[in-house]
Amino acid sequence: MTSPPVPAAAAKHTPLLLVILLLVAGIGLFWGWQVFWFLTDDSFIFYRYVSNSVLGYGYTWNLPPHRPVEGYTSFLWVLLLDGTWRLTGSQPPDSANVLSLASAYVTTALTLLMLWRLELRPALQRMRLPLILLALAGVLTNRTFLAWTSSGLETALFNALLTAWVYVVLFVSPTQRWRWLLVTATATLSALTRPDGLLLVVASGALVVLAAVGGPRPRRPKTDWVLAGMPFLGLAIHFLWRRSYYGEWLPNTFAAKYVSAWPESGWRYALSFVIEYALWFWLGLAVVFIALNLSPIWRRIRAGWSATRGLQGLPISALSGVVAVGALGAHFAYYTFVIGGDFFEYRVYSHLVGLLFVSSIWLINAVNWGPRRALAYLSLFVACGLPIPWTHWQLSQPLTTREQTQPLILAVAPHLPAFAQAYVGLFDDLQAWLITHGVCVRHQTHKIFVQERLALYPSRDRGLLIAPDPHPTFVAGAVGVISWQYPTVNILDSLGLNDFVIARNPTDPDRPRFMAHDRFAPPGYLECFEPNFKMVADNKYVVAQRIGDTPQRIPDCESRDWPAGASLPVRDDGEHPPENLELAQRAPAVDRYLWTIWPADPTYLYVVPPDQDGTQTAAELNAALNRYAGPACLVWQPAGAGARPYLFTFLPGQRRPPLSEVQTRFPWASIVDESNLAEPFAYNLAYAAPYEAPAVVAPEQRHEAVWSNHLALLGLDLDADSVAPGDTVWLTLYQSVTAPLSDASFSFFVHLLNDANPTGPELIAQDDGEACRGLYPVTAWEADTLIAFRVALVVPETTPPGAYTLVMGLYNWQTGQRLALTQPVGDADSVTLSTIVVRHR
Repeated sequence: MTSPPVPAAAAKHTPLLLVILLLVAGIGLFWGWQVFWFLTDDSFIFYRYVSNSVLGYGYTWNLPPHRPVEGYTSFLWVLLLDGTWRLTGSQPPDSANVLSLASAYVTTALTLLMLWRLELRPALQRMRLPLILLALAGVLTNRTFLAWTSSGLETALFNALLTAWVYVVLFVSPTQRWRWLLVTATATLSALTRPDGLLLVVASGALVVLAAVGGPRPRRPKTDWVLAGMPFLGLAIHFLWRRSYYGEWLPNTFAAKYVSAWPESGWRYALSFVIEYALWFWLGLAVVFIALNLSPIWRRIRAGWSATRGLQGLPISALSGVVAVGALGAHFAYYTFVIGGDFFEYRVYSHLVGLLFVSSIWLINAVNWGPRRALAYLSLFVACGLPIPWTHWQLSQPLTTREQTQPLILAVAPHLPAFAQAYVGLFDDLQAWLITHGVCVRHQTHKIFVQERLALYPSRDRGLLIAPDPHPTFVAGAVGVISWQYPTVNILDSLGLNDFVIARNPTDPDRPRFMAHDRFAPPGYLECFEPNFKMVADNKYVVAQRIGDTPQRIPDCESRDWPAGASLPVRDDGEHPPENLELAQRAPAVDRYLWTIWPADPTYLYVVPPDQDGTQTAAELNAALNRYAGPACLVWQPAGAGARPYLFTFLPGQRRPPLSEVQTRFPWASIVDESNLAEPFAYNLAYAAPYEAPAVVAPEQRHEAVWSNHLALLGLDLDADSVAPGDTVWLTLYQSVTAPLSDASFSFFVHLLNDANPTGPELIAQDDGEACRGLYPVTAWEADTLIAFRVALVVPETTPPGAYTLVMGLYNWQTGQRLALTQPVGDADSVTLSTIVVRHR
């Protein structure tokens, strides 16, 4: 494929026409980049390593004393994102796809240059421009090529470097002095971008050796060969650094992902790729070329070998093509028949798209086709590669929720003409098998998954408020977005991509294969770290306090000799298994509430654990609640057998006293001040404190009553029964339920009434609303749960002195209808709580 300089007749038109073609290709590429723009969850794994570097911890997954683990597969990509952040301030989620677009421009430009420089027969030379336009159309309408111009991963960079290597090997003359340095440099950079670039390093080394031993005379100076080998020295230094820092020669992901050869997946992956893009046209050309040229080529090789007495005087140009094709073929075979494809949609084949069209024109020229046949064949190739991928694209675009896209298995055949349905039906069957096994998961699935993750979790700014000192620890399966949003939380990657122990835990041979999801933690391994961080919906999370937590536990867990076997895997939604959370073990009712019933309140809620060991007595907690001058709610969950009871207090942001007073009232609680954020917002403070069982809490004033919906009043604590006009009446109501509630369409009311009013009871002050202000909805109350919540009634300044009645009742907030009392028996719909005396000020 090596070409001589462009003929003089065409040279004068080359610069302008080439620039125009580059501009046209650039516009098409930018359009495709915008259409397919997305980020994968895995890309955020790279971003976490960059984040830890910027935060001063180095390229490590979890913070010390966790051992460093290389869960990323692209040192060069991480380095590039890191440098971009430090130089420009642009964080990886913002810069990654811009860098990918720049890499895709390089790939497209090199593809165009290869098309421009192909040596063609005179008949085809006259049709070079139409052939180039057809090839560019094929590349820029190929959805695999376009999809991987973004993604946030290193794919576009690797494709650019691999294409650059192919260009140098095939289109730069062996007589050029810098040729061999460019060959080894592009190969080394590709290996630093992805480990499979080592194939190019091996191929480049072989070419350099062959050229040095049997290259053209006169021989090159020895300094040229030393210079060509310098990039390999840089690669060796990187391997030594990796070994010393991470303790391994290859990234941890290799151990995590590779279980055993999986050809039954690989051939389906490859065949699906061939069918989707009509690559039969390319395969047909290759078969024709081999049939016509295999014998002559073999005879020429044998004759050349005999004439040159082995390696001396070998035709390096011809060998360059053989080595390049061999390296690309080995890469294809490795991912197809050993790895079994890839988790992502044809990612490991995306670098082939441009090369397939370049080689198609080369093959057309080699088999001596005329211009008309060449144009017709290439036109059919491009056209037949459009219906399946773009019909699939059209069908997938309206699917914008995780439920619709996980998994995304679409039947394309029913939407195409009847004559093609059997053929496309085979593609549908292949896709169904692959996606069911976690292979070739489509673009829209990854795009929607990340969008939902980003919308679900608190922002990174809020995640940075979590102090790293207590070693907050979280278990997850889909670790990407979580790890970026919670930069100071240690993430235990249950699939092993970023965990040394799990990546080497033997797999279950009876478990069906699922691409990159075959490794699980040994029994007891995750529990060893005592995970204490829990994310719940609506921008809320919980950090449970450990007892006796020391940094020594972490290295002990990582270095212990764990027995082979796998614990239960993380759920497919990417969250941690509740059986591995300390809170679930100690307070299952609280855990269920936090995970399944937490109200969709847009207000940010920080749940604060106690910051000391030991327990609080029920009396101490109750006294603190009654001293607190603000709305609050205290919940006593019924303790199950062997459970450690917890108490939760919710302190709404409205009418909350200063933080200093909150700290005084609740000395065991950690106080979080979020006023330094760019956009201040009110927060709710909550604490979870273990208490001594049994919890005996009795209201100061007993007032037993039960309403028709099973809600029961036990009594109240009244701060004062005598107030002045303008003061606030504070009381604590104690309630429970005799049976779980299913209907939450009611609220309570506490009214201060003037019964002496001649026309009927006059409302002086009131506090209406849902118990606990909706932070602990009544539908979450279990039988025998005790809830104490603070109520405030502001007495108007104009209230005359006298005795007033304090009453309580329930009403349906949709209809305004009051609920009847069933105990005590009677017609009343409210219960009298106390008498409040308003005195002179």
